[in-house]
Formats: sequence, structure tokens, C-alpha cells
Amino acid sequence: MNIEEYIASGILEAYVLGDLSDGAKAEVEEMIQLHPEIKLEVQRIENTMEQVAITSGEDPGISFREDLLQQVVEKEPDPLVDFTPESVNQRTLTIAVAIMGLFLSGGILLYSLAHAQRTKKEMATTAIVIDSLAQQGDSLHNLLDNVRQDRQILLDPNYEKVQLDGLPIAPNALANVYWNRSTTAVYLDTGRLPDSDGDKQYQLWAIVSGQPVSVGVFDLPGESILRKMDDVQDAQAFTITLESFGGVVSPTLDQMYVSGNVSS
Repeated sequence: MNIEEYIASGILEAYVLGDLSDGAKAEVEEMIQLHPEIKLEVQRIENTMEQVAITSGEDPGISFREDLLQQVVEKEPDPLVDFTPESVNQRTLTIAVAIMGLFLSGGILLYSLAHAQRTKKEMATTAIVIDSLAQQGDSLHNLLDNVRQDRQILLDPNYEKVQLDGLPIAPNALANVYWNRSTTAVYLDTGRLPDSDGDKQYQLWAIVSGQPVSVGVFDLPGESILRKMDDVQDAQAFTITLESFGGVVSPTLDQMYVSGNVSS
């Protein structure tokens, strides 16, 4: 008998139920040691019985076996039925196979239910992933739009680039202002400004007729290379200071980080 026939014979189900003689039990245990596939099949049968027991709240092997044995005891002996030990073992094995058929049906149902639950969880997880990817797609789309807009400004000859170089407080700092004299639009590239504290904000100033005019406050980092600032006319220079959150009316001179003059 090959392994498949041995597994299909039903003897493993009878072994799990405890309905084998000592000799047959010893034989099965020897086969379990010799053949990993038989060991796996026994574990599968035991797991199925365990799941049925968990669902029903009782030991399926004991309850089914007691009911069937009670029926056998109460039934009158048939003179044509062979009650030799071999025949009894065979009938017990047949009963065990029938019982395991019920177990397997229950196991399939339990597996289907568990699979359905897993499928629901997987679908929920997939929906979350799709939603996250959609949000990332929106963010990338917005970023692409910002890059395109920045590129148009950088290539537009109507925008004058004003380089703001670092001052003693931050000699390595650098920023660039792009100013359109005709439309008065101002865009800022923060470049290499140092990080600011949470209670501080940078403030861009334009020097107009020798007086500082606030062009807006900003934080680092920004969502795009260029950020739109307030419009300004007749600017002679631009400078950036680090001020209290929300900005101030006039610049703090000892907190001036970068500055640059507009070409005449």
C-alpha cells in the first residue's frame, strides 16, 4: 500500500479517535515517524477536530463515539453479522471514516468562514492602501503643478532675480527673490536659510524709498521651490529677518539673515 492509499484508508481518522488496537496504534505511530506526509495528515485531522470542538463547545470524538457505541450496544445482534475482532475493528474503522466525513465537512465550513473573514480584512486593508495611494497621487499631482509653475516663473524674462547673500549672523545663508516690475508679483526661493524655532518666523522685507515694507512671513520648509509673497512696487532691495511668530511692523536689524539690492 502506498502513502496515498494508506491515508485514504481511514486508519488515521480511527487513530485520532482512539479506536485502534494497541498493535494498530503502534503501526500508525511508526508510519508517522517514517513519513512526514502522514504526520501532517494526522495533524490536519487533529486540527479539524479541535476546530469543531471549539465551535460546538465539546469533544467531538467522545460525543460521536459514545452515541455510536450506544447504538451498537442497544441493537440486537444479527446472526449473519460477523463479530470477530477483525470484523469489529473494520466496522469501527468504517464508523470512524463516516464520523471524519462529518468533521471534514465542518472543517471545510469553518475554513470557508475563516477565509471569508480574512477576505473582508484583506479588502478593508486594500481599500486603505488604495485610498493612501490616491492621496499620494493627489500630492504628487499638486507637486508637479507647483514645479511647472515655478519653471514658468524662472524662465519668464519679466521676472528679475535678486540674490540675497548671507549677513554676519548667517554668512552661509542664501535666498533668491523673483520680482516682476510690471505686475509687482514677488516669489521667494528660500535657498539656504537656517531652520527657525517653532515660535519664530522668517519675514521678507522690500526697501521702498529707503523704508522697509513687509512682503510677508513664511516657515521652512515650503511645499514648492518658490513661494508667492505679497506684491510690492518700486523695490530697491530685499532682506529677510527672523521675527516673532506672525511677523512684526518693523524689522529687527540684529536678526537680519540675508540681503540683496535690485538692479537699477
